[in-house]
Amino acid sequence: MILCIGTTPAAQRVMVFHRLTLDAVNRATTTLDGAAGKSVNVAKVLQALGEHPVAAGFLGGDRGELRPRGPAGARKFSWPVNIFCLSILAQSPMV
Repeated sequence: MILCIGTTPAAQRVMVFHRLTLDAVNRATTTLDGAAGKSVNVAKVLQALGEHPVAAGFLGGDRGELRPRGPAGARKFSWPVNIFCLSILAQSPMV
């Protein structure tokens, strides 16, 4: 067993847009919510390599109600959600 412990994991939201247009309404085609942070990302890579990691952290913060299940293959997952990371991806160049 490989234990991945992190003190600063984060809630991750990835929003995918077909195209971003300035001064216009832009609607996401896909929104993905999950976990991120160094320990979580290490656990994701280990799982992709065929290992069975356990990702652990701490609960706390205003968003403490949000508790995703964690990376695929993780048997246990507990983390704080007081850090929130938003990634915006455009599939076409910005107009």
